[in-house]
Parts: sequence; structure tokens; C-alpha cells
Amino acid sequence: LGKLNYFLNHNEKAKRYLLQALRRDSSLAEAHFYYALLLEKDRVYDRSIEEFMEALKGDLYNFDCYYHLGNIYRDMGDVSKAVEHYEKAIEEGSDDVEKYLEAKYIYADFLVHQGKLGRALSLWREIHSVRPSYKDVDHKLKVYEEISKSDNLTKFVVSTKEEFLNIGKKILDVLNINVEKYTMLKDDLLEFVGKARIGKEEIYVVTHIAKWTILVGELPIRELLEKMTDEGASRAIFITSSDFTEKAYDLSRIRPLELIPRNDLEKILKRVFQN
Repeated sequence: LGKLNYFLNHNEKAKRYLLQALRRDSSLAEAHFYYALLLEKDRVYDRSIEEFMEALKGDLYNFDCYYHLGNIYRDMGDVSKAVEHYEKAIEEGSDDVEKYLEAKYIYADFLVHQGKLGRALSLWREIHSVRPSYKDVDHKLKVYEEISKSDNLTKFVVSTKEEFLNIGKKILDVLNINVEKYTMLKDDLLEFVGKARIGKEEIYVVTHIAKWTILVGELPIRELLEKMTDEGASRAIFITSSDFTEKAYDLSRIRPLELIPRNDLEKILKRVFQN
């Protein structure tokens, strides 16, 4: 009944039935597993970890337990334990191809944010060999394999939040913009507002820097232009580790907007990292 109620999304009922089952027989691996899943949903991570570890004793849900433990430790910010359990899940394998591909995909994305691009690329290649059309793996491989050829671009793309912010400030230094304020709009998107000297005149400039692998389209550019207006700035700059759509380039031709794609970013990063 606990398992049935779990699949019916009757979570509280499921918990009650699973706990009743475990009181009768504490060695029921299946009950520990589904109870752990419910605790994970509730973000009761410490107890969820305990239940997954109990479930592992039954040797029935090894892949799923390791994968969920990886997710939990990731969400808790414990990188080493997250990597350890993701790797165990990958090594364990699964007959469920969809689950296995998803685990590799999620783990690869996590690795990129930890600066482990090489391992992420190997996982994407494994996914691609099984199913070339899986999500955006084909695109990720093309983009990140190109990025991996440049140490500077790799440093930029895999940077932590703090590193990304520091690199962003140095990029603005290279562009001779004196930063007055900044905001991390997303983990992969920074906003800077500062002054630049044009001849004898100082103007305000709004700059967005994105660690993106997708093409920057019209919407992010219009959002930047709106911010430029809000700040009373005279110029806007968008910098990305990818490139821009034609519509984005069209906007740059009629507005005080500079677009800096990956190739030009790489030149700036050479000065940032002084190599």
C-alpha cells in the first residue's frame, strides 16, 4: 500500500504505510527506498540519506539509490560526496535506458559547474553513442569540444560563482569600464553598470556577461536594452561564450549596442589571464 500510494502521489498515506511496514520488518529494502524518496521530496535530506543507505543493503535499487544520493549531496553542496555517488550510479548501471541516460546527463551538467569539463564530455559522448538525438547533447558536444580547445574559455565557462564574478570584473577592466555596481542575475549571467570614457566625456554602460552555450537571441538583448534605459546609460554590451542570432545582430546595428561573441571573448580573456 505504501508503494501504491507513492505512485498515486498520496505522499502522507504512503509514508504511514511504509513506516508501518518497516516497524514490522526493518529489513524491507523496498520500503526503505520509497520512504527515502518521499523524504527527499520533502528535503529532509539527512533522514533520506539514512533510508537510501538502508535500501542499499537489499541490493535491489543500487543504481537508483546512488543516483538519488548524488542529487541530495549536490543539493546539500557536498561536491565530493555527490561525485562519489554519481560515479557509483554510473558504474552500477541500469537496465532502464532512460534513467541511465538521464543520470549521465544530470551528472555531466553538474561536472561542468565543478570545472570538470573532461569528464562531462566523456559522459556526453557515451550518451551520444547510444542516442545521438538525446536532449541537447549533440549541441553540447559541439560547443564544449570547441571551448575545450581554449584553456581560457574553459576557465571562463567552468568558473565558480566567485571566479565568474572576478573574471567579469577583469573583463570590464580590459574594456576600460569603471564598475559602479554589479548583480549576478543568474549563476551564468552577470550584470555590470559602470562608466567608460569616450574622448573627454564619461558615459554609463550596462554590460551583461553570459556563460552560455546557446545562441543569444532577441529577448536577452531587449532585456539588456531595457536595463540600459532604466539606468540612463548611453551604451550596452553583451558578452557571451557562444554567439548571437541574426536578430540580435540586427538590433546591434540600430541601437548603441556592442555584441561580443566567443571568438572576441577569447581575445579579451587572453588579456584577463595574461597569456
